[in-house]
Amino acid sequence: MAAVTNPNKDCPFATITPDRADEGMVDVDKDLVEKVFKKHGAILFRGFDLDVGIFTGLTQKYCTHAAINDSPGRDVIDRENCIQTVNLDDVAFPLHPELSMVPWKPDVCWFGCLTPPESGGETVLCDGVKIVSKMSTKVLKAYKAKRLRYAQPAKTSELKFWLKTEEPTDEQLKKMPPDCPFIFYKNYGVMIRAYETPCLHKPMFTDKLAFGNFLLFSRYLHRDKEFPIFEDGSEVPDRLVEAVKKISDKITVPIEWQAKDVAMVDNTRFLHGRNFVKDLDQRFIMTYFGYLKFADPPKGEENAPWRKKGGLLAL
Repeated sequence: MAAVTNPNKDCPFATITPDRADEGMVDVDKDLVEKVFKKHGAILFRGFDLDVGIFTGLTQKYCTHAAINDSPGRDVIDRENCIQTVNLDDVAFPLHPELSMVPWKPDVCWFGCLTPPESGGETVLCDGVKIVSKMSTKVLKAYKAKRLRYAQPAKTSELKFWLKTEEPTDEQLKKMPPDCPFIFYKNYGVMIRAYETPCLHKPMFTDKLAFGNFLLFSRYLHRDKEFPIFEDGSEVPDRLVEAVKKISDKITVPIEWQAKDVAMVDNTRFLHGRNFVKDLDQRFIMTYFGYLKFADPPKGEENAPWRKKGGLLAL
């Protein structure tokens, strides 16, 4: 049976290694992987063989289907199986969960390293539960009392998909359909799509609160204070964002990539980012974002279209 090295105070993820040379990642006992993942939230598979086919087989073993991820800057490796590259720029990325600004945030992020950089370009991980555990009483109280709003101009295709019309009436805008996760409204004649969610949430496999949203990425990369904002329309104060940045800086850990490593990360618990990429030609990492077979959908999402394969294709 594959060997498991548990996390420690300096490393938040477990590591699984083969116990024989011919053991493959897909062959590792499913119950073992699920048990380790539920407990620790992040696994690094190391010492196994890896190619696109193996990566696809691994993701399909544990996921029902992929999340729709049209984030810019990626190349498609295998369109049919939703395998992409990571963002191909060299910029360092602040911590964020994948797609935290939309309702269909995936359960899990997979990263498969075919070619590691010689230096720099590490993927970094931070436990959102640990962030909350280190918040001051004042900061924790402030975040628990608020919800975040992600508001942006609505696309015609979104109106048609969620409201069944490209030109909703004022009456239709007052009452959203029960299966619509957004609020649509007009702002100075522009149709806006807004998604609201708690500042802190409970991950899939623990009842402890976690911090996991787009605040750090938006504030420190985009220099944007308006996406997200609080539900009441006010900006999230700098002091609250800075408090999280100060905590997370101390507990963020890099994955020192080796060739053929694969990381399996709980996207409802962990945030990820990356260090500056010094040599783009040396760094080739595959990604897959999906929904787990062994996780129950959050309450209210059981019949959501993103929980069904192809459910959001019309968008």
